Amino acid sequence: DRAVEVSSLPWIMNLDTFSGCNLKCPFCPTGTNQLERRRAHMPVERAKRMIDLVKDHVLEIRLYNWGEPFLNPDIFEIVRHARDAGLFTVISSNLSVKVADLPKKVVDSGLDRLTASIDGISQKALETYRRKANADLCFANIKAITQERARQGVDHPSVELKFLVFKHNEHELDQLEEKKQLSNERFAEQ
Repeated sequence: DRAVEVSSLPWIMNLDTFSGCNLKCPFCPTGTNQLERRRAHMPVERAKRMIDLVKDHVLEIRLYNWGEPFLNPDIFEIVRHARDAGLFTVISSNLSVKVADLPKKVVDSGLDRLTASIDGISQKALETYRRKANADLCFANIKAITQERARQGVDHPSVELKFLVFKHNEHELDQLEEKKQLSNERFAEQ
């Protein structure tokens, strides 16, 4: 048995800002209710206190875990507080959400990176795993966020598309490459 000695504090913090999700993905503990926890969002004051406790040694904060962060009505204020504290901010979302003024709120918050977990280009492929997801809404949100980013003349957030490859969606990989190219700068022009 060997003892492990840690010589530094963690530099990445995961802060689960919402414990529920709008989807029912079959292998997700939230989607299948395996975690048996109530749907609740982290209050903004609690999130701010936690950020303030770690801001002197944490470099990056990931404001998601097993829930959909954009379902927390305070998420944009939490992102802004983390940014103002000097932290690199990251959110992973299914983007199959309807939030009033989502593109403006995302860009105005100063979010650094947005990972869009979208495992299908067509509705049929997407909803095979991301049950209850809406492909048109997902891609409309990506397009609107990149357009808002261009409109404001800023380079944040960077937008990543995360595509889990299954038998039911592998035929869409070429289309994904086209979507990724569009989501860079040309998506904002369309």
